[in-house]
Amino acid sequence: MIATGSLLGVQGYGDELKKLRRKMVQKKDLGINSVPVGSEDIIEMYTLDFEEFLWANGMNPDVIEALRKFYTEETPVPEGIRVAMRQYLNLYVAIGGLPAPINAFLATNNMNAVSEEYKGILKEYRDDMVKYAPDKDKPHIRECFNSIPKQLAKENKKFQYSKVKPGGRGETYLGSLQWLEDAGIICRCYNTDITGLPMEGNAKDNVFKVYTADIGLLIEMLGPGTRADILQGNPCFSNTPVDICMGMAINPSVNIPVLNIFVKVGTKCIG
Repeated sequence: MIATGSLLGVQGYGDELKKLRRKMVQKKDLGINSVPVGSEDIIEMYTLDFEEFLWANGMNPDVIEALRKFYTEETPVPEGIRVAMRQYLNLYVAIGGLPAPINAFLATNNMNAVSEEYKGILKEYRDDMVKYAPDKDKPHIRECFNSIPKQLAKENKKFQYSKVKPGGRGETYLGSLQWLEDAGIICRCYNTDITGLPMEGNAKDNVFKVYTADIGLLIEMLGPGTRADILQGNPCFSNTPVDICMGMAINPSVNIPVLNIFVKVGTKCIG
């Protein structure tokens, strides 16, 4: 049997409602949150990365393998490949890695179809926040989620609770951010001054930025015209996380692959 769902990673939320329903039908809590240890395999699913996006677009595997070789050997990328990959990278940032928007683009070659898919996904996300989150957290979760574009559009060094709502404080919104992270909707990128190992141990837990887990969601939240700007090569703002969209970024000035500046360690993204 295979079980899936949008909020399987959110543990414990909604227990109050379940217990209330049990009382109404006069049933005892038999531990519905128990996990059959050793009887199930848990597989975390993610949005398509850049390489998988190239697969979906029918890219020749030999080209992808050549890119990997240029990357590992730090050798110059032929100009024709570099220009083509840059265009595909812009396309990936504009469309994102969620299957439905990608399929919509492949079927129609129309960014309006991509936008319609994301509008529906965002609506479902916001509905889930109201449906499943604890009552006390519901408005704060939406406020945190809706603040992500404006947080990234500014030269903030970290996620600022006062930007979520004037006078906002960490103790008010910490649980809300955790809910969004557990639901797989956002990821946090933590700051560190030390580049040595262990990077996760050197991360500053109170200094981080918040990104949507899929770049396409962020682009949709930025509003009309953003996708067109990206496809034309125009920067949206300095914090657009283009360099975390794939494991390889091509530096046009020196024409060699360079490592991105973000490293994911466990469940954390260290920058």
